[in-house]
Amino acid sequence: MQRELSLTFEHEGVAPGTVMFHGFSRGAANSYAVVARDATEGPGYYLLAVANSGKPSQNYPPNVEIQAGLLGQQPLEGTNWVTFCGERDANPARDGCPGMREAAAWIERFGGAVLKAIEDPTADHGGFHKSAANVNAALDVFAGLLAR
Repeated sequence: MQRELSLTFEHEGVAPGTVMFHGFSRGAANSYAVVARDATEGPGYYLLAVANSGKPSQNYPPNVEIQAGLLGQQPLEGTNWVTFCGERDANPARDGCPGMREAAAWIERFGGAVLKAIEDPTADHGGFHKSAANVNAALDVFAGLLAR
């Protein structure tokens, strides 16, 4: 996936360090490996990653590689993250706030920085997209990083 995204970014003239990557549900569960590959293999396109309602799957082969140190000891070093969860998610341990708190700890364990954890007490699984306040909170983090 990262190879294809990199080819697209290169073709379109996208500068490294200017992209916000957003993954929802299974996309969030896969985002950790995509961002790790970008951070370790280059060129570092992702300025911010938003993991929305999906913690890293422990048995997903690219995450197994991360945990085994195959991408280095800190493959998320230098990466910035926003996590989102809804308190009313039907699968709290995987996609809800308990799961996303685990995701934040996992990100930090491998060198990433969680700049904002959005926990919406009224949201369900798709709550990030249903609330302008949630989306704007993530965009505000991205804008702040771009302004540096």
